[in-house]
Amino acid sequence: MRAVLVMLVCSACMAEPARPCSSPPRALAEIDTAGADEQDPWLSYDRLEILFMSSRDGGAIGGDQIWRAKRTSRDLPFETATQITFGNDGSGRTGPFMSDDGLTLYFSSMRGGLAQPAIWAATRADRTTDVFSTPVMVVDVGSHPSVTSDGKTIYFHKGADPSLDHLYRATREPPAVSFSNVTRVDELVSQGAQREPSISGDGTTLLYSRDDGSGTYIVRSHLGASVFDPGETVVETTIPGATGVYITPMLHRDGATILFASDVMAGSGPSDIFITCE
Repeated sequence: MRAVLVMLVCSACMAEPARPCSSPPRALAEIDTAGADEQDPWLSYDRLEILFMSSRDGGAIGGDQIWRAKRTSRDLPFETATQITFGNDGSGRTGPFMSDDGLTLYFSSMRGGLAQPAIWAATRADRTTDVFSTPVMVVDVGSHPSVTSDGKTIYFHKGADPSLDHLYRATREPPAVSFSNVTRVDELVSQGAQREPSISGDGTTLLYSRDDGSGTYIVRSHLGASVFDPGETVVETTIPGATGVYITPMLHRDGATILFASDVMAGSGPSDIFITCE
């Protein structure tokens, strides 16, 4: 019995520890393209794969599309990014999010001629490939998905127009593919708009961008007994001495590292991707 307990404890110790926070945030220059928007970062648990939205040229499909870059060590820069495609239907694809095993990709798109973005899911055989299955719709209206580790709850934003965007969640019981029981996260509705949620694996911490009319910044809220607290500005994502907007946060599964996009002058495009608390 003692040997079994020791094995379990050691297995838990293998989880990646949270790293100390770095200051200030640094731009991921190796995935940046001058003159193009880069937003919506997602970083794998082992930090060897990153997905993001970019408006750069050079892909099979133009406009806002999902790009993927890899590296062989977390201490090395990412290699040249390649575009993920699902057939050239002319639609933009934004807000990529991958399941914890790296096999299911969620994203938002108006593919098929939709009037509003919907959330779609596609799968791949393993993490070595960027070939995904034909996407299926999992939420009929919504943008910028983020899913808990158990795959049962999805967070996203939607609104009649951008000034009215608010956060929503929906649930499912696997093996169901689509989510249902869509509800607005009413406790976080405030002046202005709330967008681009990123939920922790256990569903207890939520990052999102808030546009209150005076600026756009990233907020962190914690789940209490049944509702999220009002939240506070994530100061780790602000760049000292720089003026700009802070959007599309991604809370890494280590619970500490945060990726986000900003148009501050530290980058070279309209918006660039930054990382902090590595």
